[in-house]
Amino acid sequence: FFNMARKGTAWTFGNPESRFNPIHGADLAAFIVQCIQDPDAWGKSHDVGGPDLLSFSEIAALAFSALDKPVKIKRLPTWMIKVVPPLISPFNPFVADLIRSIIVMAQDGAEAPAFGCRHLAEFYEELARTPG
Repeated sequence: FFNMARKGTAWTFGNPESRFNPIHGADLAAFIVQCIQDPDAWGKSHDVGGPDLLSFSEIAALAFSALDKPVKIKRLPTWMIKVVPPLISPFNPFVADLIRSIIVMAQDGAEAPAFGCRHLAEFYEELARTPG
C-alpha cells in the first residue's frame, strides 16, 4: 500500500468493512521466539496479529498520510481479483499465492490476537523518511 500511495493511487478490493491486524516483522519474530521458548506451544498453530485493527482503506490512508499526499483510493470488485491468480500462476506462483492470501483476508477479516508494540502508521512514517 505504501508503494501504491507513493505512486498516487491505492487499489483495494474485498469487503471494505473487513479488518485485520497486520504485524511488524520484528514483533512476529519476538512472538516466534516466545513460542519456541514455551514447550506448551510446540507443535500447535498460533494466530497472531499486530496492535492495530485496520481495513485496507485505512491502511492505504495511513500510507498517504505518512507521505503527506492526498488520499486517492480506488476499489476493485473481488470477482475481478479472483481471475488474476490463475492467469499469473504459471509465470509467478509466489505472487499468485500472495494474491490468494490477500483475497482471504479481504473476505474474512482475519483478526488475530494482538501482539507487539509496533504500529503501521509509525512504520509508514519511517518509510516516508527513507529516500527511495
